[in-house]
Amino acid sequence: MRRRILEPLQLTSAVYDPEKNPATIKNFTHAYHYDPITNKVEDVSNFSLSAARAAGAIIATTEDLAKWVRALFSGKVLAPAEFARMTKVVCMQPGENCQAGETAPALSKEPGYSCGLMRFSGYKVKAPTNNFIWAHTGGSAGHDSIFIYDVKNNFVLAAMQNLSGNGSLVSLVREIDLSIFPEETR
Repeated sequence: MRRRILEPLQLTSAVYDPEKNPATIKNFTHAYHYDPITNKVEDVSNFSLSAARAAGAIIATTEDLAKWVRALFSGKVLAPAEFARMTKVVCMQPGENCQAGETAPALSKEPGYSCGLMRFSGYKVKAPTNNFIWAHTGGSAGHDSIFIYDVKNNFVLAAMQNLSGNGSLVSLVREIDLSIFPEETR
């Protein structure tokens, strides 16, 4: 992982170690979990993220997450055939061009899910387009993250928070993206 991905992409703050307790990493932010039933916040910094194996084994900054996304979409990570396979999406709900669970047409306004990516076609797109918004969330005890890649504007936004259980970063990131690129420019 380090030799093939982290070092070549200069992800200098990223750590890959499924067994590492994140609290032992220098400058690691404390992690908190909000329980909406008890209305209490608990410090979960010593919770091992390895419980989720690979899902919690990469610890990174927002800067490294943004570098990763830019490298992924600029062809520095996967061969073209692999990238095409990764971005082949399945419709998440019935739409004009496909039914839920069916492969979506390449230029479709239908939202879809692929191998670790969610695809949205802008926010108010009325016709098939290649103006896609790619995104994905991630999280573990006390940590939430999200990235979006706006294809038309070649824009990456990465966000993280150290409090889980209090809602989603999706709304925040959407508002930030819309404040930079209003719907009428999409």
